[in-house]
Amino acid sequence: TIEANLALRRARTRVEAINIIA
Repeated sequence: TIEANLALRRARTRVEAINIIA
């Protein structure tokens, strides 16, 4: 469960970064 949570958090941060860049 910890791995899934970390992956989700990582994906969310990645999406935010892409949004800022775009």
